[in-house]
Amino acid sequence: RRYDNATTCGLVWTANFVAYRCRTCGISPCMSLCAQCFQEGNHEGHDFNMFRSQAGGACDCGNSAVMKESGFCHRHGSQAQLNKPEVPPDLLANAEAMMPRIFLRFIQHCREHCSFPLNKVLEGMEESSLFLDLLQDLSRLGAAMRRTMRKSLCNPKVYADLTQPSPHHSNYEYLCQSKAWYEEAVNSIPFGDVPPGYEDIPTLNGPLIHKNFLDEIVFWTVKFEFPQKLVCLLLNMLPDAEYEDAFARAFVQHYSRISVMLVRSRDSETLSNRVVHVSVQLFSDQELAYRMTDSFHLLHIPICFSILNI
Repeated sequence: RRYDNATTCGLVWTANFVAYRCRTCGISPCMSLCAQCFQEGNHEGHDFNMFRSQAGGACDCGNSAVMKESGFCHRHGSQAQLNKPEVPPDLLANAEAMMPRIFLRFIQHCREHCSFPLNKVLEGMEESSLFLDLLQDLSRLGAAMRRTMRKSLCNPKVYADLTQPSPHHSNYEYLCQSKAWYEEAVNSIPFGDVPPGYEDIPTLNGPLIHKNFLDEIVFWTVKFEFPQKLVCLLLNMLPDAEYEDAFARAFVQHYSRISVMLVRSRDSETLSNRVVHVSVQLFSDQELAYRMTDSFHLLHIPICFSILNI
């Protein structure tokens, strides 16, 4: 914590959490602040309100893409952490060595439960509850730890080395079985027929290709209908700018499959609220939303889904 130089708050909350919204400071109408950041900021005479969150959210203090810098509290913003000392390299050495294995064990757990009925899958997620608590606690240690986690999550070589079966590996048979479970799960949620004129859009018609741990974890989030603790873990990492971009890309890549899961779900209201919890945090940033729309045809996906379900 002594070396935490995070410039944004990013506190994540779930439904029924009480937060604040300041329309005077907000650039996005969806901006929100936790109580501490609101009370420590200067909002005297502003147009603000207290509200109870319906779908969940995250604190935007320090994020200049969503709110004006004049509304930041003293702990956040580009100037707030200038005098923080650098993290000694050896302090994070153990975390850097362990983190890929931690994420590997989590996706192996997901693969092992992927063919179960949803109620059994949710039981499996409960079994991993303490594991997810550990990852969330690590992500809350500050910017340096989030950066370490992001390096493991977004590294294609580390992902390939740990997940691809090799005859020389001592767990070769298990890795082959794990890969088979994974491929079966990916094939279980195709998007379906694409309307004429949209066939060349990869995010609609292309196969799901996972290049790193983050891509696959987003897939399991979709497949298992957005388990709450997993959603919170993914959102807790958003203060890291490089992670935010990688997560947005992975989320958009799976957007068409989210539509499929919404139709299949027995509890579509809860699922849709959790999808909103993620999408609002990502796409309140106009620059990021424009970039995803331009690069990955984000707007075409809900349009095509609507056409298919008329």
